[in-house]
Amino acid sequence: MPYVLGDALFTPAERSFLGVLDQAVGPDFRVFGKVRVADVVTVAKGTPKPLWQRAFNQISAKHFDFVLCRPNDLKPVCVIELNDQSHAKESRQGRDKFLERVCAAAGIPLIFFPAKSAYALAEVCASIAHVMVAKPEPSDVIAPTAFVEENVSAMEQDFVIVQATDKSPDCPRCSSQMVRRIAKSGENAGKEFWGCTKFPACRGMVLS
Repeated sequence: MPYVLGDALFTPAERSFLGVLDQAVGPDFRVFGKVRVADVVTVAKGTPKPLWQRAFNQISAKHFDFVLCRPNDLKPVCVIELNDQSHAKESRQGRDKFLERVCAAAGIPLIFFPAKSAYALAEVCASIAHVMVAKPEPSDVIAPTAFVEENVSAMEQDFVIVQATDKSPDCPRCSSQMVRRIAKSGENAGKEFWGCTKFPACRGMVLS
């Protein structure tokens, strides 16, 4: 049969983005890639058959780059598209506009990111913050190693990511996974700390 194994599922830019996106959502969402549009949205029941078929054909051969789903039932909550240079073409712009209308009609957020070689965790967190379902903040227990509020601005405005491990602590504010960082400027320059992966939506921090 005339079949051979294809290349890598994701481009280098997509792999780079996926790694940061996984950190940004932590355990709160599952990330799936290359998902067919027709598997995320469907044509409404009761649509006349000729119109139904035409509407289905328009989405059956298209896919979303990434889909965020709830971990318990895998219900999609957000779709993400990476825009590389091909999206500057008129045909691709028409496709993007069509997907915007589809997602608006279905009531699911669509976020566009420019394709590039590297992504900042804070940038991705900020862009998806509005779709992240915030957990109740713990009211009775405050982690003894949590930074006081006045240190947050100086530490979070300028940092580099060091690593994220399986032993990362839970955020004392929202219980999400945390990532180890190093402050690059200010009076705390050079100090390591744990920052919430939902920053800037959540500014929870823990001393390393």
